[in-house]
Amino acid sequence: MTPAQLSRRDALIARSDAALERWPDRSGPEFEAEMGAVAQGFEDLAHSADRSGDHRDALERSQVWRYAGNAWFDLGAGRDREKLEYAASAYRSAEEALAEVHDAIELIKLNYCYGNTLLKLSEGKDLKLASAARARLAAALDLARVHMPSGIAPLESELGNADQIVALLSEADGLEGRVDRLRSRVRQAEPQNQHPVEEAEALFGVLRQEFEKEKPSLEPTRRAGLADFMERLEDVVRRGTSEQSLPGMLANRGRLDGLIREFQADPRRTGHPCGLAQPDDPGGAAGTEIIRRRCGNRSAQSRRNARERNEPVRPNRQGDDRDQQGGS
Repeated sequence: MTPAQLSRRDALIARSDAALERWPDRSGPEFEAEMGAVAQGFEDLAHSADRSGDHRDALERSQVWRYAGNAWFDLGAGRDREKLEYAASAYRSAEEALAEVHDAIELIKLNYCYGNTLLKLSEGKDLKLASAARARLAAALDLARVHMPSGIAPLESELGNADQIVALLSEADGLEGRVDRLRSRVRQAEPQNQHPVEEAEALFGVLRQEFEKEKPSLEPTRRAGLADFMERLEDVVRRGTSEQSLPGMLANRGRLDGLIREFQADPRRTGHPCGLAQPDDPGGAAGTEIIRRRCGNRSAQSRRNARERNEPVRPNRQGDDRDQQGGS
């Protein structure tokens, strides 16, 4: 990168740091205007550096793309989907540039930032994104064990989040496939069935048999959650086979819709597979708490700062990493 480009980079880093200090809650029109200008500035600089650079400055160009991603992430406070998508695009460009060189520290930072962003974009619903996030976080952790011990705790926490989400989504996908197969079996068994009441009872009966067959192999908390879900589903089926009035049928349809939403709920909020709420679940309910943990045994303020900045470690402003890695 040219001296002018490096100077521009340093000025944007300073503006980003100043904006985050002035608006710590990352909200408001003034913050959005300033951080939006910073993010766009980094992106314009990265494009310019890519056009004029070569493999000799691949590390610096990758860093600028990472700074752009961090600025978009900060602009959306780590929640706005559009800004998260901009951040992911910038991190992808950083990843491409970094492929030309090998720098373990930069790769740890980039994989953490990119993995964390992909995990947020998955919203606990997209298995492909969650799996991609998990792969990058795992790679970052492997490198951190050798090159950045201070990054191990936050990476372990974030990887734990990803592991749990991937496991729950994989299980949910499997259950949905089994339900589809059960529906197909019922339709094949009664191709001419013109009696929806009997069909509903038959489908539930098959589903109940499958649950009873699998129940011994389930973990206690999942077994209890699924048993409660099945009881409520049985009540809906029973009402559906007896309700004759229009208000009654509409009310029961509402109960069924509620169960469907619960089944498909975000596993991060429920902390239980398939979205089955199990507030007393001591293991994964703590799915909700795990998502909130970010920085292992660091102080509460450090954890909050690391979460908001989307960085595994945040060096001192005057540390050696400042000059080379920047603060965005």
